[in-house]
Amino acid sequence: MSNMLKYAVLVASLIIFSEGFVHANMTIKNYEEFKSSPDSDTRDVIGVYMRGLKEGISWTNAYLKSENYQMLYCPPESPPLSTKDYIDILDKVIEQYRKTHTDVDDQYIEPLLLRGLERTFPCK
Repeated sequence: MSNMLKYAVLVASLIIFSEGFVHANMTIKNYEEFKSSPDSDTRDVIGVYMRGLKEGISWTNAYLKSENYQMLYCPPESPPLSTKDYIDILDKVIEQYRKTHTDVDDQYIEPLLLRGLERTFPCK
């Protein structure tokens, strides 16, 4: 991996993991607690956080494409993916992950989301 690509991935990772929270990652347990909260402001945190992940991953993918590198995933051109699409993909991956793992609550959602995007929109 070239130094420029490593730098871009590092910068994108910092952007992804700094959106919406002081700490860098969100666990499945945190995600599900926020998502199921009776308080709408607490539930809104998920939307803000996922928008940050969506933007960071999208910018990373755009950079990779512009430099003729393999993209992380190949989303449809139209319509563009929404934050809700990202949440739906993550929810499906978490459901699948629960079927095969016991250490679920402490697993971070960010790599699971990326795995879901790669599986849902593989590059051919």
